[in-house]
Amino acid sequence: MALLHEIGSQVKRRRIELDMTQALLARASGLSRASVNALETGAIKDLSFNRALRILSVLGLRFEASLPPKPPSTSALRTAAQTASVSLRTQVKPAVLRRALTEGVVPENAIAHIGILLDEASPALLVRLVDEVSKASHVAPAVVWSNMRNLAKGFMSPRSLWQ
Repeated sequence: MALLHEIGSQVKRRRIELDMTQALLARASGLSRASVNALETGAIKDLSFNRALRILSVLGLRFEASLPPKPPSTSALRTAAQTASVSLRTQVKPAVLRRALTEGVVPENAIAHIGILLDEASPALLVRLVDEVSKASHVAPAVVWSNMRNLAKGFMSPRSLWQ
């Protein structure tokens, strides 16, 4: 129980830091909003390990029992730029992507790239991207996440993550 309480506290802290709602976190992790709420408030009595890992992963958190997992070998920004460009003829530059996420404005030649990224990238990659861009640009994670959310709404993304 103490472990679930600690996980719940960390989940809530990180979710608020990213300015995510419980409903958004629930959709991104495949849990119900009631489960997310119960975890954060300490009311949950049992949570499978796989479900706990899913919610932690979405938030960029990890569970360490012994040896920590190796950090990703490439930056989230480079991975996101590759993801955004995979089905297009041109490659979006990481700097263009970073600027779009920090300023909320997309250059005309990167509209398709950003749309693909917001529609297809895993929630875990998007959270890693928010962290990396935030640190590199000295912009609060909540601002970067909000810019992503606003861009997705502007692109009328059908993805439930942005609803």
